[in-house]
Amino acid sequence: MHLKRPPTSFQLVPELETIQYPCEPIDIDRIAPQTTPDLELKRTSRIRVFFGPIPAAASLLIAASQATAVEEEEISFNRDIRPIFSETCFNCHGPDEASREANLRFDIPESALAKRDNDYFAIVPGKPQDSEAWLLINDEDPDFRMPPPDSHLTLTELQKEKIRKWIEQGAKYEKHWAFVPPIKSKPPASAKPHWNQNPIDAFVLEALENAKLTPNPEADKRALIRRLSFDLRSIPPSIEEINTFIEDQGTHIRDIHATLLHCLGINH
Repeated sequence: MHLKRPPTSFQLVPELETIQYPCEPIDIDRIAPQTTPDLELKRTSRIRVFFGPIPAAASLLIAASQATAVEEEEISFNRDIRPIFSETCFNCHGPDEASREANLRFDIPESALAKRDNDYFAIVPGKPQDSEAWLLINDEDPDFRMPPPDSHLTLTELQKEKIRKWIEQGAKYEKHWAFVPPIKSKPPASAKPHWNQNPIDAFVLEALENAKLTPNPEADKRALIRRLSFDLRSIPPSIEEINTFIEDQGTHIRDIHATLLHCLGINH
């Protein structure tokens, strides 16, 4: 999917008559939507939510943090690379023989890692600088760059970095996940065992810690019943349902779940 406008960020702006972005004051109540394609304003009950282009400095910080994360993780073909190839490469270098070009497939190692004409290799495990595919991805000449400009497909810098790291780590292919038998994993040891309500939480916490993130505080009962009501009924809970749930003294997650459903009038 291609974005037709710059990526956006948001910030909550107190209820003021004007805001400044990027430097000139803007009268919020007089903005004509058709004249501001890169600016959207939404009014909530007490807060205006402002959407605008991400500043260049913030974009650089985001890109730098993503590149650092890629450097530190082990790249998986199925998780990280196959989706990129499927979106940008498989149309010409995939399983469809009718649309395949250069007799090259990136979905199987037998083709991607094989010796090509003129003694070059599309992918050389461990050596991005010797991999023709990597060189063409970064070629500045549009006549040679891959994907070709006329395909209207592009690789982001993060996607390029993942491909580079995958090749550098050995370009290990994996069978399609649908044909890989599931393997039961032992929940990782957690530095916050009290945070885990079930074994899945240990994996979630590990992923958060690897990304140098901390879990949000536990939601209060009012937030929990609102979330479940919207998820199951697409409407907010009634005042009576909220009060009934708040007054319930259950503390175990199973008790809370059962009480939530009961308060919403849902049999389980």
